[in-house]
Amino acid sequence: MFARVARIIATSLIKRSCLVVLFGSCQRPCPLFYTKDISETFCVQPMTLAIFSTSNVLKMSGSSLGASGCPYRNQRSSAQNLSETPASSSDPVSYKPTGDHMAASSVSGAPPHVSPFDQQRKSDTATTSQPPPLTAKDPAGFAYKTVRERLAVILTRTMDTASNDVATMEPDACEDMNLVAERLTKLRDEIAANKALVALEDDFENATVWNAVLDEYTAEGKGDPPHWYDVPWLYFETYFYRCIFGAFYASPKLKDYDYFAKFKHEALEGSINAVSILIDSAAASEQRDLAPTALKQATRRLVEISLWGNRCDLSLSCGVDASSQADALQKTDTLRSFIISNHTDKLMEHLWKLRERNLGGKKPTRLHCVVDSSGYELCSDFVLFDFLHIMGYVTGVTIHAKAIPYYVSDVMRRDMSWTLRKMQKSEHESMRALAE
Repeated sequence: MFARVARIIATSLIKRSCLVVLFGSCQRPCPLFYTKDISETFCVQPMTLAIFSTSNVLKMSGSSLGASGCPYRNQRSSAQNLSETPASSSDPVSYKPTGDHMAASSVSGAPPHVSPFDQQRKSDTATTSQPPPLTAKDPAGFAYKTVRERLAVILTRTMDTASNDVATMEPDACEDMNLVAERLTKLRDEIAANKALVALEDDFENATVWNAVLDEYTAEGKGDPPHWYDVPWLYFETYFYRCIFGAFYASPKLKDYDYFAKFKHEALEGSINAVSILIDSAAASEQRDLAPTALKQATRRLVEISLWGNRCDLSLSCGVDASSQADALQKTDTLRSFIISNHTDKLMEHLWKLRERNLGGKKPTRLHCVVDSSGYELCSDFVLFDFLHIMGYVTGVTIHAKAIPYYVSDVMRRDMSWTLRKMQKSEHESMRALAE
């Protein structure tokens, strides 16, 4: 899965001189339009720093996940398969399945179901070096907690918030909301009962891609469609958010409505003080003529702050503001030991070469970054981009965001615009300067 993300990114950037940096944990794909990464818990947890360039995969952590099948906006590519590039033999990332093959009947609260798809998955993984993909069959696993608890809470909070918002709109929108609520309630019931996943019925541009992947899983199951507890976690959770979008998109009055906007706005409001401190710190470094060693240390610190900003991910807190953790994110020295696969040294080496090339008037370099969560994390990304540009590492930055509301806090283009407008109106001088 992670390798597929890398392949799509490289395909879209292959003709440009650029650097792509993705941050995330080792148990979920990094974001590209319709996917995102996840921190496993709210407390300090292991994270992965993945670094890509169009000419060389410096690091491809997570390739051992063995999870398959999540469609992306760019769909499938015929470009060089980056998954063929082996990870370093010194890579400390490892994954040991914990009860993933247990029978469905042993999962408390989940109806017994052992599909042909599940049997085929076991057979396939037995003949490969990759471990089986994570599923929700292990009651001790986070995937089980996700499908049993988190998804239902997110659905309920989304319906409640949307209903309150729509109540202030025109009457036709209220009627549409009733239909949306019916669709989402049905989705919640199907997940709770471990029903089979059903094809998308909306006409959004990528619906056929998602349905094609579902057809592939059905074919693997010899005609038996996958069920929520059987299908790989990476697939079912991304499919869950796509189903929510489809429920709203099928509504004429609500197809452009961002049902996660309220949560994202609250995330920035709750972390504004921590953002101000971060901006001041970065601005102070930019105004000094730093020696190479000090500059590299300042750069590394901002990279790690951007990495750890993912702890404010709202999909983990089911929409509850997690920005109270933002203050601790700047304590990078204490958090560094929790990065289980850290190739920052390679990143710094590469960035320094780019800086020397840029300052020497040679070929310019543009940074392409796929942003993740709104609020503190997005602002920390803005700070990093600005710093890399001002200090001569890159000559420009292109930001890639999600096309639809996703994983509660994921950034869309409208979220970036809203955040920048909010920063421009701030009483904080450095924050206004950054936004402008």
